[in-house]
Amino acid sequence: MFGLGAKWRTDGSDRVDRFGGRRLVEDLDGKVALVTGASRGVGAATAVALAEAGCHVVCAARSTRDHPQRTAGTLDETVARIEATGREGLAVPTNLAVDAEVEAMVDTAVGHFGRLDVLVNNAAITFIGDLDIPMDRFDLVMQVNMRAPLIALRRAVPAMRAAGGGAVVNVSSVMHRGGSIGWNNLARAHQYSPLAMYAQSKLALTMYTRSLAEASGASLTALSVHPGLFATRLLRIYGHSGLPGEEAAPILTTLSSPTCAVVDGGYYDGLEPARAAALVGNARARDRLDKLTTRLLGSVLD
Repeated sequence: MFGLGAKWRTDGSDRVDRFGGRRLVEDLDGKVALVTGASRGVGAATAVALAEAGCHVVCAARSTRDHPQRTAGTLDETVARIEATGREGLAVPTNLAVDAEVEAMVDTAVGHFGRLDVLVNNAAITFIGDLDIPMDRFDLVMQVNMRAPLIALRRAVPAMRAAGGGAVVNVSSVMHRGGSIGWNNLARAHQYSPLAMYAQSKLALTMYTRSLAEASGASLTALSVHPGLFATRLLRIYGHSGLPGEEAAPILTTLSSPTCAVVDGGYYDGLEPARAAALVGNARARDRLDKLTTRLLGSVLD
């Protein structure tokens, strides 16, 4: 999918500055960022933090003032907070379960601002249940958690290259380390576990992140990150509490910055490089996953 073949560097030369390797004095000033899941929680906090760092921010989610969801928070509220910083915010209502809407999300961002520099794939879902869960929910988890980020990348990467480079930050989870890929049953039909499905989606996203970094060279950087345990709906489903989403925002904003030296393609726990699942470093497994997804989706970097 990503045209693998670039060598994964281990000599320290993979610690690069974003945007063509140039250190920019203005950092994120005037850049354009796109954040998914930006109506509440970590996504909303990150969108506002990026604006405070100088970005104009495109906010994508389903919930708007006119069409609110069951959970609190709307794109309109996030955009108002962004504009209070003096930067421009753009609300793009998007159902990440619909391919065409994901494509339109990126196209709208680029069409409005004329460029795209940062993509934060933050949105994710899961469901409580077991084998009695409706089949369409199997598909929905993989659609939102894995397929939507890849479709967004397919549209975003050319725009980032045209802007001189960019940063992709994929929000993963420490749970990816316990995940596995259902090679012959990606939807895990007849053996559904919400945690296993979520872990698989985050493992796949982390694997794709490494492949994207290897294929992109100096044109952009990509990394995946477990920002920590925050007070999201996902965590509440399992009866746990977490930190306020505002505490994740500095992590994601820092990793998006052109002056933050990062391990390109790396997996981060907060701001520190961390050990990823073994499959992430397995080039043959990533190639197999790329080919499987290409049959389902097409090449992200076409």
